[in-house]
Amino acid sequence: MDNKQRYYKAGKFLTTIFLILLTIWGLAGKGPQTGPQNPEAIFRKLWKARALSQEEISCIRNLPSQTLQTCLSSLPRPRREASKYILEWSGLRPEINRTKEVPKQPPLLHQGNEALHIKDYRKAERLYRRHWIESREQGIYTGEQLLYIRKAAIHSGRAKLWIPLLENWNNLGSSGFEGPFFLASCFEETGSPAKADSWYVLARKGSEDTRKIRRAQWYRMRLFLKNPEKNFISFLKEESPFDNQGGYFDDLLDDYFSRLVRQKRWEKMETLVQPLLKSGLKPPFYQLIFLLERAPSSFKPSKTTQSYFGLHSDDPRSYFTLRSAPRLWPMGLTENSRTLTGQKGTSKALPGQKERDEFYTILLEAGYMDEALALWKKQKPPLSMTTILAYTKQLAEQDRLYEMIGFTGYWYYHLPPSSTGPLIPLVYPGRKRYHLPVLQDNKKKIPRELILGIIRRESAFKEDIASKAGAVGLMQLMPSTAEDLARKKGIANWSLTNPRDNILLGTLYLDWLRQRHWTSSWIEVLASYNGGGGNLRRWKQGKQNWNPELLIQSIPYRETRNYIRQVIVATAYYRYLETTKPPGAWIDQFYHPFLF
Repeated sequence: MDNKQRYYKAGKFLTTIFLILLTIWGLAGKGPQTGPQNPEAIFRKLWKARALSQEEISCIRNLPSQTLQTCLSSLPRPRREASKYILEWSGLRPEINRTKEVPKQPPLLHQGNEALHIKDYRKAERLYRRHWIESREQGIYTGEQLLYIRKAAIHSGRAKLWIPLLENWNNLGSSGFEGPFFLASCFEETGSPAKADSWYVLARKGSEDTRKIRRAQWYRMRLFLKNPEKNFISFLKEESPFDNQGGYFDDLLDDYFSRLVRQKRWEKMETLVQPLLKSGLKPPFYQLIFLLERAPSSFKPSKTTQSYFGLHSDDPRSYFTLRSAPRLWPMGLTENSRTLTGQKGTSKALPGQKERDEFYTILLEAGYMDEALALWKKQKPPLSMTTILAYTKQLAEQDRLYEMIGFTGYWYYHLPPSSTGPLIPLVYPGRKRYHLPVLQDNKKKIPRELILGIIRRESAFKEDIASKAGAVGLMQLMPSTAEDLARKKGIANWSLTNPRDNILLGTLYLDWLRQRHWTSSWIEVLASYNGGGGNLRRWKQGKQNWNPELLIQSIPYRETRNYIRQVIVATAYYRYLETTKPPGAWIDQFYHPFLF
């Protein structure tokens, strides 16, 4: 073969290789072209919610999976992950986010989980127990599955059947938190508090997860508070310090204080002052001091206890802070409170927050707010105030106050108080949304802030909301109550899902409660509105001339206590937003006797 032929064949071979490489280069989107075959250019359009041409849609749908993954991997992580979700949610590449198939569960466990999901606890328990017995005490269960089985056992009333099964389970010792916790719950349910307590202790020791430790402590605390013979103060000393983030233990102690107030055990309450102060349970400590300061004059507190009188938290979200310092609340409680009005928070950015903010911002700008919020709810990662306000703005623009309150409310109660100022008008919206009626036959008007506070607590401004009990609309009225009021006042063609009708009938109902002989203040009206007039009459027995705060604390229903306090805090916030001044003495009108 002469040189001319060799050069010809070599040239042909190199030309073929060049054409192949050029084709691959073009398909991978790495060439200089910027047209529809460049995936990254298409991604940029998706990020900004811009419409794609048919050619661009075909490009993304027909791109080989490996090539698409290569293109995505070249993007920064927030954009890469956002692009995957956008491709999935848009239907362009729905398979892009699919994970490996979860290993199949044994049939009985799977059927039990399905029954548990629809709250058929007896069926779920029966299926779980059958699988447990058939596994001959050798079964291996995830922590999540053990908690499912526990839930079915407790709610079905068959906890007793599980005690021998758990005690003979070979893997109980290696099950970490969940196994001992399950067994402790069974002992508690069947009336064996001592055994339950010992297993709750083992559950706490079996985990380093803060959330699981707090859960075991919560159940131990409830166990001690339900059994008067147990030494609660010793328990506080043993478990201190407590991580009370988010008020995790507050409701349990509020129940305990309620029982002690009903029993008029002021001296017993005083013995809790120092242990609570040293345990890290600061909100219950401030609540206890607040209550002791208002105890009857027959109670003689020690000088040490008296030295704490007047102390209050600097957290404006607390009812007891509002009642202790109404002339400072909510903006003048701390030296750095000016950061609230300046729209700047003091919380520091957490690791990875910048990437999370970019990820959620891309999803928002791409037009996938609802999908992004659903994704956020699964883990609730921390976000910056800028990102929070961006989502809130879109919810407000779409007139979705209910979702806005839920989203901003989470951050309002989980961010440091000094950084939540921008959220206040978003957590308590609706000041100018409705025309609030003024009843002409009243000698004294119902404060409009109170009506807004009730709406905020009852329905969060969701106009068509209905409760399981049948209450409907903004002020959550029962149809029978509304019908009776409408008939007496000659109101025709009304609907509880109509905001105007609901607010009018709700205001008439408040006025009706105010005129009953068994309500003497707005606090008692709120107690009747939530808990019923018959209950209020019973709660007031033997408590003549009591401080209104002690009357609230003595109510045995936690829901009604919280209801009154939450409405009052909402009312105070609406007053503040209306006047930009602390409520001061204005808030006292809700506690003073009516003057007719």
